[in-house]
Amino acid sequence: GHYGLRQRVAAWCRHHGVDRIDDLLITNKAIEADAPNAAVTIIRAIREIVPDGERIAYIILDTVAAHMGGDDNLTRDSNKLLGQLNIVASAFSAGVAIIHHVGHSADAKARARGSSNWKAAVDAAILVSKKEDKRIEICSTKMKDAEDPKPLYGRLQSVPLGWVDEDGEEIKGAVLVEEEAPPEGQTE
Repeated sequence: GHYGLRQRVAAWCRHHGVDRIDDLLITNKAIEADAPNAAVTIIRAIREIVPDGERIAYIILDTVAAHMGGDDNLTRDSNKLLGQLNIVASAFSAGVAIIHHVGHSADAKARARGSSNWKAAVDAAILVSKKEDKRIEICSTKMKDAEDPKPLYGRLQSVPLGWVDEDGEEIKGAVLVEEEAPPEGQTE
């Protein structure tokens, strides 16, 4: 959620010794990205805060559910959203990532929920999952034009931010700290 995003960015900066990030823009306004002419709305919104000619490297839509008026189970509706995002990507010559949740059933825990079109239509799909031992695994489930990279593993590490809430309680953030892969043959 937007409330925790500020903490996550601050925790990442503190953990990595970064004093400021000038080229990261975050909006708290959801845009129905599957609506007709959504691409025009998104392009205009970006142009309001980024001067013409300044390069946009990457656009992240977080999450599909927050930016979709249609039904993510329907190929027709997912195609509308993906089509609008393709227009935005082309307009800025930028990469676009979409954050989408996995399904609820045991069989759907390793894929995006809804239409099978989500995986079919993207160039790459990355699954982030938390294992029973709290280890986080980041692995490729699709890589259209390259070999799948090796999975990454890590754990969340608490980062004190020096902030307190209205009750005087300390506010902390968290960062992913990479760790070695589990021993070969280890299963969950």
